Amino acid sequence: MIAQRSFLHCLCIIATLTESRALAENGVQQGSDLSRVRVRRQADNTTTTTATTTTATTTTTTTPTTTTYTTTTTITTSTTTTKPTTTTTAVKSTTKSKSEQYAKVPCSGVNPKLLTSCCESPIADFFTDAQKLNCSEKKKRPLLFSATREYMLSKFQDKKTGLIDFSTKRFAAQIGPRAALAQCLFQETKLMDDSGNIDEEALVSFMTENLDESWQTLISDAITNCKSEVEAVQTNTMDVVIKPRVTKTSSTMPFIYLQCVIRRANANCPASLQKTNGACKRVFSVMGRCSVQEKSSGKAARSARRSNKAKKSKFERPPGHWGPVLKTDLKSSSTNLDTAS
Repeated sequence: MIAQRSFLHCLCIIATLTESRALAENGVQQGSDLSRVRVRRQADNTTTTTATTTTATTTTTTTPTTTTYTTTTTITTSTTTTKPTTTTTAVKSTTKSKSEQYAKVPCSGVNPKLLTSCCESPIADFFTDAQKLNCSEKKKRPLLFSATREYMLSKFQDKKTGLIDFSTKRFAAQIGPRAALAQCLFQETKLMDDSGNIDEEALVSFMTENLDESWQTLISDAITNCKSEVEAVQTNTMDVVIKPRVTKTSSTMPFIYLQCVIRRANANCPASLQKTNGACKRVFSVMGRCSVQEKSSGKAARSARRSNKAKKSKFERPPGHWGPVLKTDLKSSSTNLDTAS
């Protein structure tokens, strides 16, 4: 019991001492703080007084100190000498020339009537209307008569191959009557004998009559070149319907010969006589390669009549008109369809 009381007493003493010590430390801290405040206040008062006194009596000039930093940049220039190299690159031109464009145009893709109108040829026609009337039972047939002055075979040429199929009904219906007319005209002017042989020399003499030297050469060359073109055609004859239920067998050679000469002569028209518009340039470029080539029909190449040609008959100049009809003759001639007999 006594021991417990002593223990409790000791605890009380320890607690009291601890509390006293804490209070003492707190007081010292407070005192220290108060001393610091007092010293700070005194210092502020002293500074204020000094500043005021200095302002009143002395002007203090403070020179600012400027610190300059100098940065040195070293630039190194490197000079490289490069030998110039010329590189040539072949660039394919996408613009096609006119000749390249026209090369893909089929012969049937142009108007063949422009061929004669684009060339200022002195030849108006190779035969007179009076001669044509004698071969057409005195009937005026303008479309039929145009076969002796206009080229028309190109419209029958295939677009891909350029060949002409002589066996079609369309070809027979349109070309048949013209072939019969050409045969009659060749026979009337003694250009073809009764055996169907064409006198080439007589044809040259007939078609170059009254022409100047340049056109004589042009027509003569055309006839010479057309000879092989005509001989390559295997369809020598065709049946032509003259009247209802009346059929006549006519030779195709005179008509093809005539058409070939018209095409070649006008396609090779002198540059000074050519019209220079776009349509005419196109026609000249295309028609120059539109030769007459027959589509093979599987028949025999030639008949016995063509392989065994009869001896040419002696050529005699017929009375009346001789040679092609010139355009100058049309203005001064009084012969026309109404007065022809």
